[in-house]
Amino acid sequence: MNVIRYVLCICVALSVILVCGVVNVEAGFTSHASIRINSNSDFDWNHGVIGGNGTEANPWIIEGYDINGTGYGYCIYIGNTTDYFVVRDCYLHDASGNSGTYYWNSDLILYNVVHGLVKDCIASSSTGHGGILLKDSNDNIIEHNYATSNLRGLYLYNSDDNTIIYNNFSTNSIAGVYLGLSDDNEIANSIVSYNDCRGIWLQLSCDNSINNNIVNSNDKYGIYLLNSDSNTINNNTVSSNGDDGACLYISSDDNTVYHNNFINNTSQAYDKCGNDNSWDNGYPSGGNYWCDYDGTDNYSGPGQNQTGSDGIGDTPYTFDYAQDDYPLMEPAETLGLGKQDDPEGLGKQDDPE
Repeated sequence: MNVIRYVLCICVALSVILVCGVVNVEAGFTSHASIRINSNSDFDWNHGVIGGNGTEANPWIIEGYDINGTGYGYCIYIGNTTDYFVVRDCYLHDASGNSGTYYWNSDLILYNVVHGLVKDCIASSSTGHGGILLKDSNDNIIEHNYATSNLRGLYLYNSDDNTIIYNNFSTNSIAGVYLGLSDDNEIANSIVSYNDCRGIWLQLSCDNSINNNIVNSNDKYGIYLLNSDSNTINNNTVSSNGDDGACLYISSDDNTVYHNNFINNTSQAYDKCGNDNSWDNGYPSGGNYWCDYDGTDNYSGPGQNQTGSDGIGDTPYTFDYAQDDYPLMEPAETLGLGKQDDPEGLGKQDDPE
């Protein structure tokens, strides 16, 4: 793919974010008071549940609400449950004003739960940990949501094996996505852009997968790992971030970074953890595309000493104490926009309608 064409595609995609990213709440939501569910027995009509029976085939349904969390510390809190449930098509906003044990001033809180699906929701303008917060919660799905104007769009703490896919985490003040002490999660096919500090931030979190995302125009770091090992970062477009596109910092070891496109970041990458991270996927798979790589492609083979080009640079891309042994000559064939045949792959841009 021609580099200029690729950058133009990214610009078009991001213009969609800017044009469509305004929250539109005129969508027939039903106003509702904050909802607190603290056990399986609380899944009932009195707690905002409109259907289901809690099985995998027929989960509890919470749907279609406009909830202002001012003074409550949450819009929807679900804790200590094992039943299957879905929260969908809700506008959750302005959680603030309560610092109780279970209320972290977040629009949607999942605490010690499994089997939850949060889909097609808007979470905005909370004052605490995040628009969407998972604590001690495993095996949940966060899909097609739009979290904006929070301290963090998504906050996971001590939460494992969750799937975060097709979301938009943009214009938050600390990070678009934060994982702390959280392992084996997938963050995929999402937009993480225009956050005031970090795009995706992992701290003391291992074995996570970050793939097929656009991570663009965050004030400092695009993807930032701190004391986080054995994570896989691949097929992301990381561009125009204020400091580093990707930063692996303080004992972040055994991470694998490949098939990403690093374009027009102030510094494309930072890694002073020694040679403990891999910045390519070997030959012939290759490494990453670096917009400032100035090498040539006249040779091929694992040692780049055989006649004929192969789309991989003949010399490594070197930075700090690390290097990509097989830098790509053209951007990887991904735009990070989610499924290319899915027009909603950009994450939730406006209202759930």
